[in-house]
Amino acid sequence: MTEPELGMSEKELKRYGVLERLKAGGVNQEGAAKELGLSVRQVRRLLRRLEAEGPAGLRSVRRGRMPNNRISEARRQEVIALIRAHYTDFGPTLAAEMLATQHGVTLSVETIRTLMRHAGLWKARRRTVRFHPPRMRRPRRGELIQIDGSPHDWFEGRAPRCTLLVFVDDATSGIQAARFVAAETTLAYLELVGDYLTRHGIPQAFYSDKHSIFRVNNGEKPSSTQTQFHRAMDELGIECICAHSPQAKGRVERANGILQDRLVKLMRVAGLSSWEEGNAFLPHFLEEYNARFARTPHEPEDAHVPLDSRTHLRSILCLKETRKLSRQLTCQYHQQWLHIFAPKGQERRLVGASVEVCTHLDDSIDVLHQGRPLSYEFLNTRPQPPVVDAKGVQAMSARHRKPAAHHPWRNPALYAASQHASDQNSASP
Repeated sequence: MTEPELGMSEKELKRYGVLERLKAGGVNQEGAAKELGLSVRQVRRLLRRLEAEGPAGLRSVRRGRMPNNRISEARRQEVIALIRAHYTDFGPTLAAEMLATQHGVTLSVETIRTLMRHAGLWKARRRTVRFHPPRMRRPRRGELIQIDGSPHDWFEGRAPRCTLLVFVDDATSGIQAARFVAAETTLAYLELVGDYLTRHGIPQAFYSDKHSIFRVNNGEKPSSTQTQFHRAMDELGIECICAHSPQAKGRVERANGILQDRLVKLMRVAGLSSWEEGNAFLPHFLEEYNARFARTPHEPEDAHVPLDSRTHLRSILCLKETRKLSRQLTCQYHQQWLHIFAPKGQERRLVGASVEVCTHLDDSIDVLHQGRPLSYEFLNTRPQPPVVDAKGVQAMSARHRKPAAHHPWRNPALYAASQHASDQNSASP
């Protein structure tokens, strides 16, 4: 048995050992083929090459040759120049996509990663891995929708900082709705919920954090145990669940991280510089995002309930507050004064009555009493309370106590005569 030549790989050394055993009769061709994972025919070829050329015949004939798919140095420099000019802070995956769509340069992600790493444009991040017990996905689409707001400099100074509201389906990880808003507010969430219900139907539950929009916090002294958002969802039959940690709603948190990287850079490439342009860009972006990142649910049945045409979303997706009317049929509402015009003959019945003031998504206001709308007007100044005596009877104002021009008080002679006649009448039997 001759010693094998240097420069052979472990795979080739293993083949050499098995073929030597085959030559010595320690194993037959079928056994050698099974041990090497080759066909009997290939074992015969290798055996003939070993006998003709020795151990060197088992070496790969491509060793030392350039690979057919090798990128030329000029091509490498061209790609690196494009990345330096346009995609310096992009990751390899997104950079490969942009090079293919914007410049017609089709290279694999790993090739782009290697080029960026050698050029000093990308470095692998060390991530701290923390263990959190996994939670199984809901089997059907629409069973659980994770909602969250992500405040961020989405337009990198080209527009004011804003918040992106994101609705992610738990079963598919697909983003079902998103919108740029000024901040996380109840009205902003209700408006996006209205769009979601119109497009997809009514889900079974919303999964959120413990923001005061979704839960009455213990540190406050609320007049109600429900927030406006929770009250509206109860009227729609949607369960509201508050997560105890960000990891519990990890699907929407991960989506926010992807959006803060991918969406920000794509809007920069597209030259978007306002919230309106961003909201117009979102539908096309979400379509591509879901095609790439969403997964198929375990069960094909959709858990959304179709929206009933009789459901009046305008009267549900609004802010509802109760006010008590004064004697003058007025009430205070958010530093404003409302004067109610009572229907004819119902003025006394509305004094002290409770009315419901509804602020709609378009900032219009309705005042309802027992479900019926009432007309109203805004007052510029605070209404003056009526003067009431000790018996609770409304007294006449000073303007009404001023005597008229023909009153006897204005003529002393007539006043004296009237007093004398009154004394005579009282003295007569």
